[in-house]
Amino acid sequence: MLQNNTPGFTSGEGGPTDRRSINLATRANNWIANIRRSEHSPFQLKNIRDLNSRIFPNAILKSQSNRYNCYGLVFASRRTNILDGTEVDKILADDGYTLVTEEKDLCEGDIAIYRRNSSITHSAIIVKIVKDFKKSEFNIVALSQLGTGYECQHNVNEVPALYGRDIQYYTQRIILKQISQ
Repeated sequence: MLQNNTPGFTSGEGGPTDRRSINLATRANNWIANIRRSEHSPFQLKNIRDLNSRIFPNAILKSQSNRYNCYGLVFASRRTNILDGTEVDKILADDGYTLVTEEKDLCEGDIAIYRRNSSITHSAIIVKIVKDFKKSEFNIVALSQLGTGYECQHNVNEVPALYGRDIQYYTQRIILKQISQ
């Protein structure tokens, strides 16, 4: 049976009795609050695409759907909107994610978590890592849902300022030094 350990959660929006939610839980079997939203009209999606292509000119559009948000893209295979960052904190803890402290240790498939004032605001999947040997820097490219209905590939630093600039990277890979400890 699924456990519901969401702070302040009863059985309202995104809960097990909400007909708009899907059965979604962490590895520890804790409910993940979520909602499936209806799709935007083609007209709305075109307006979203046009607006975002002006705001994020370097982003490469990959898909357009309102059925999932950035958290749903990363943690629910594009099936639903995970309600907020507190749910993501629960997923990170329950599903065995570990913090990647150095960019040189990143791999494609790891995730980026954006925070503002310590609260999670956005998530993305790392899809490409390019080392700039001249500058000793990494160009990290992510796939995320920017806003609503705009899934795109972009540099990890090219996101709305309201997401914050504190980016942490996480992985579920088993790293040998973790095993030896």
